[in-house]
Amino acid sequence: MKAKVLRKQFISRLNTLDTKNVYIEGVKIARKPLIEALKLLDSDELTLKTGLLSWPALNDSKGKPIINSISDTPCLAIDNCRTFMKFINRGVPGDTSILDLTGKFQGKQAEGHEIELKPFLNALESVIHSVCKEDSRPVLNCVYFHKAGMVAADGFRLTFTKIKLPFETLLALPDCLRLVKTLKANKDLNTFTVNVNDTRAVFYFGISSLTLCTSRGTFPKYDQLIPKDGIKVEFDSKQMTKALKSLKVAKDNAEIIRLYIQPGANNKTPGSMSLKARSEELGEQSVEIDCKAAGSINIAFNRSYLLDMCRLFKGVVNASFTTKSEPGKFTVDNITEVIMPMFVK
Repeated sequence: MKAKVLRKQFISRLNTLDTKNVYIEGVKIARKPLIEALKLLDSDELTLKTGLLSWPALNDSKGKPIINSISDTPCLAIDNCRTFMKFINRGVPGDTSILDLTGKFQGKQAEGHEIELKPFLNALESVIHSVCKEDSRPVLNCVYFHKAGMVAADGFRLTFTKIKLPFETLLALPDCLRLVKTLKANKDLNTFTVNVNDTRAVFYFGISSLTLCTSRGTFPKYDQLIPKDGIKVEFDSKQMTKALKSLKVAKDNAEIIRLYIQPGANNKTPGSMSLKARSEELGEQSVEIDCKAAGSINIAFNRSYLLDMCRLFKGVVNASFTTKSEPGKFTVDNITEVIMPMFVK
């Protein structure tokens, strides 16, 4: 095998992997030493060759071996016209990722679905904050990928992002974080290929691939958890964020934020959303922001969840509330977030 690669791109692909070794055209090499060696080179373009290497043993004056002999050992040679490096097929103990320098995957690996990278990455980043961090319900420790989009939930909130996907699977949170890191490292690509079966999902990015184990289980019927439209409210996420951050007494009372929403008079004046927080020691704080509201409602939410929602949404947020004991629905474009209310006296 002989191939020409760009040094920075080669290093970038190696950095997306988190295995101890990398397997390149029959040669197993320790990944981190390979990266450090590539950083020493100053050329933009490298020539890579694989082949067999042999050399005799070298002994000192007393006959003690200094270098052991090798015979017909697979190796990878890297040449930039001024420096020549060879890495033999050794590696280190630990897991291994496959790196295909030709960008062509053989056999079953060539099968899969081509997906646009940027929309997929944006969708994954939009739901990942809602994955459950506790171990009581393993299926909620995953992001659910299916034909209509991606979903994550932790029992108190749920985020659904609509995007057409050609596969269905569950990926655990640590694997989703690895996938996000890999997608960002390959952001120069327009598309990638994914191959999913019952036990694993393989993502192919040009000359590199990422293999993740899929999780077993049945994700809850999330569409039944998304409430129907109720009282419609529109507000600016930036104003809401500023208001929430000003209510510091909420930290002393389970971060409860009470929302008091009122419509404008005859739809000619803006409505109002009053945010209040109480503390036995510090008293009450309140702040008011403008909104458009189709009716009146009082409802309470967790401050951290509202802040997460505002970080996710930019600009005008379309909200819907039915009663103070039912979940609130927040929507912008193709993303819907459902947050359970907090019960207060």
